[in-house]
Amino acid sequence: MSQHEPSAFEMSLQSSHVILDSDDSDSDDDGAMGAFDDMINSATEQRAALDSHASLCSSCCPSSSSYHRFSSPESSLALSRRRKLALNAFVTLAVVMLGTIIFLVSALASSPSTSSPPSTPTPATVESLKSQSYLPPDRRNGVVASDNALCSEMGTAIMRDHSGNAIDAAVTTTLCLGVVSMASSGIGGGAFILTHSAETQSTAFVDGREFAPSASSPTMFSGMSERASVDGALAIAVPGELKGLQAIHEGINNFGGKLSWSDCVAPVRDLARDGFVVSSFLEDITRKQWSKILKNDALTKVLSRPSSDPNSTPTPIRQGDILKRPQLANTLTMIMEEGADALYKGSLAASLSSEIISAGGILTQADLAAYSPTIRDPINATVKGYTILGAPPPSSGGATMIAAARYIAGFEEPYGANFDTLSKHRTSEAMKHAFAMRMNLADPAFYDETNDVVRDMIESDYVDSLRRNFHSDDSVQPTGNYGGEKWAQLSEGGEGGGERRKTTGLNYLEDHGTAHLSVIDSDLNCVALTTTVNTEFGSGFLSPSTGILLNNQMDDFASEGRPNYFGLAPSPLNYPEPFKRPLSSMSPSIVLYDNKPRMVLGASGGPKIITATLQTFLNHALAGQDLFLANTSPRIHDQILYHNELTCIYSEETLLSGAVIELPSSTKASMTSRSHVMTSASYLGCCQAISVDVDGLISAVSDVRKNGSPKAY
Repeated sequence: MSQHEPSAFEMSLQSSHVILDSDDSDSDDDGAMGAFDDMINSATEQRAALDSHASLCSSCCPSSSSYHRFSSPESSLALSRRRKLALNAFVTLAVVMLGTIIFLVSALASSPSTSSPPSTPTPATVESLKSQSYLPPDRRNGVVASDNALCSEMGTAIMRDHSGNAIDAAVTTTLCLGVVSMASSGIGGGAFILTHSAETQSTAFVDGREFAPSASSPTMFSGMSERASVDGALAIAVPGELKGLQAIHEGINNFGGKLSWSDCVAPVRDLARDGFVVSSFLEDITRKQWSKILKNDALTKVLSRPSSDPNSTPTPIRQGDILKRPQLANTLTMIMEEGADALYKGSLAASLSSEIISAGGILTQADLAAYSPTIRDPINATVKGYTILGAPPPSSGGATMIAAARYIAGFEEPYGANFDTLSKHRTSEAMKHAFAMRMNLADPAFYDETNDVVRDMIESDYVDSLRRNFHSDDSVQPTGNYGGEKWAQLSEGGEGGGERRKTTGLNYLEDHGTAHLSVIDSDLNCVALTTTVNTEFGSGFLSPSTGILLNNQMDDFASEGRPNYFGLAPSPLNYPEPFKRPLSSMSPSIVLYDNKPRMVLGASGGPKIITATLQTFLNHALAGQDLFLANTSPRIHDQILYHNELTCIYSEETLLSGAVIELPSSTKASMTSRSHVMTSASYLGCCQAISVDVDGLISAVSDVRKNGSPKAY
């Protein structure tokens, strides 16, 4: 990756002591002061003081985009003194504000509540976030980056302690996430898996996406409530994750797991049986989804705090509680012994399908028996010398990410991160063109035209023609221009041809129903795997006999007159049909340079998966940021239509720790001046990434937005 001069934003990502204890270096003072406007630190401290210190920043720092060097020692010393006076004023203000915040938090904590209060977030410095979520470049034998520290460690242990490879580690880590992060993943969901063999230089894609039950139809949700495709048994599609995991373990292109299947499953079975410590993320998501959880007795039982009174009102689990899943442990024991067929053709299939049908679903035992993963060739394109390997349809993620990256790479000027407002504008325009083309994608087994769209997105000169004919550096385009003459689907009114669904005023779900993990081993074998139950806790239906939480993937299909949660404008190509796989945004990606792995990455977050993965790649590979900065930097997201509004989304994300990630005000102003309608969002995807530099040093990051942690040996 290229070297670059640290930006003010990078300085702002240092710990508070770097900003406050900068007596040893004029350049440190300058960088710290230049960073104040865009600081990522404690939300309660920094955001409250933001307006107050802005004038200090502008008077003491002529530019906030980089370090500065001064030729005159005398002028440098004088400037340093002025900065320190300003800095002391800011520190005093911050202390006063912190005292106020502590008082308010204490008052709120002592106020009466009718339900269990959430754990009070502890404001974290960026340094503490970095130490938890980032492994800097070093010689490493194996790395797992997932959004849960326990699962990252469990996968790493498979390689370190048992001599497993990246495939073995991926199987164990994925199953672990299904136990401890059940809101986001599990064997009741589906997965897209990308594997790369260092020995054979071959890459394979496994489509473990759920498919629609045999009784599905385009009108199956007609006349029902808007929640019918989201909550309950009718929302369940045939799960595919477990079959996908078994497929990569058995081997594709002479590359599979080294350990036995049972060796990979056993640690997770033990974890489900013996219990694990509830994380802050699981507490938070359980509390937020408690009303949904209460609709299913089995799920409520799993996620309630223990009580000696059987008649007491259930209360949600809290961070630090020990959670056991004995029914799921029994299921995993059978899967250890019988393989995936235990779930798809054995006694588990009979009990699972019976419970689903009794609850109003349509998934049958025959549907489970009919499921098999599909092995596909990954799509690929070269961008600035980097070969991006991505997921083909029914994933829309790989093609959409590649199309946007190709659009940006075509500009002569280098891509810049954070303060480069022109690059942000170009990125937004690239996203809109790519998402407009995305509207034409569907399951290729049902629609041949999908292959034509993908070809234009990843290899023809069509993307170049969009940049030449439908782009301005000064302003946005008319809505109907996005996607060009061939693939545009939206008119000025936001609908196209009377065929597209109009999104409605549904609350936009900030999706945590997906998880991504990236793995690399000592031989540089790679796995990028994205798994999902769709929205938080999927359908909300937990099978009492198996302990499996089922997906609500039927909501990823389009239905006449019915919006899904993510605000995209899909087409009738994506209507439900028997055994059809719905379109997905999941984007597991592997990036090569000179035929050697350089990045393994992917994300969670609905359609924001695509844009989070894209921006982490651009920031790291093209702008030269280290992997932590590349992943943690404020993001934008532009899918053209959001809540049926033409708007560009930007980061205003408060983490569980209390820290804030927010797009700089100067960037927002610049985007607005180019006619972007800017809207803040509290969640812009969660990306887990691994990087290998030209010297073979490996770094890894698990996104701070989901409190993840990578592990290595």
